[in-house]
Amino acid sequence: MTAFKPPAVSLLSKLKRALGMNSFRETYWRLKGFKLLTIQETLQELEPYCIKTVPASAVQLPDVPNQSSSQELIYQANTFSSGEVYVWERDFTNGFISKNGAIIINRKVLCTDWDQRGIIAEAFQMDKRPGKTVGTLIPLASHHQDFSTFNSLTGYYDYVLMVAAKLSRIKDALGDKDLRDIYITYHSFGGNYEKEYMELLGFNPANYIDSREFKLSAEKIIFGDMGT
Repeated sequence: MTAFKPPAVSLLSKLKRALGMNSFRETYWRLKGFKLLTIQETLQELEPYCIKTVPASAVQLPDVPNQSSSQELIYQANTFSSGEVYVWERDFTNGFISKNGAIIINRKVLCTDWDQRGIIAEAFQMDKRPGKTVGTLIPLASHHQDFSTFNSLTGYYDYVLMVAAKLSRIKDALGDKDLRDIYITYHSFGGNYEKEYMELLGFNPANYIDSREFKLSAEKIIFGDMGT
């Protein structure tokens, strides 16, 4: 029997790694005085601000056969595991949000979504965004939409499973808090479904701000991670 295999990492991604482009871009940020934290460093930094922890979990996924050929598998049985995920709340008077949605506090770039690819991709880009400060802000994702790399955020299903799911977890952490005055920011996927999910979860879609449009700061931020 044959099984579905995910696409290989793109040639562009392999070339970038071979040329050390990501390391070069990381060096760019360090020379500008920013520290790109690892996931573990981020968890340590945010430990005092955690308001919700969701335990690790595992889901058993069965074989999915091809309906036209029972001997062929579209997907093999697999166990989908997720580590602990969190929601944090803290002041943000000494921080701002990058173009691709990364959270930067006292020149430390938090790693909330797998790795630092979002901020790394911004290296050597001029930041001419006008500044804007709001009351409470949810920086929802620090990765940009990227079709050139496997294991990246692309479209609708990634949005639902990674981004909207995180927003749902944040909503649960806030309990009965009024959500209508809370702002949300990240690099837009360009779909109408984004604001539809915000409204479905009780947020005001008019309070969404594309992180590429304004250099946002806030009195307070509430945010989560994507987990592993």
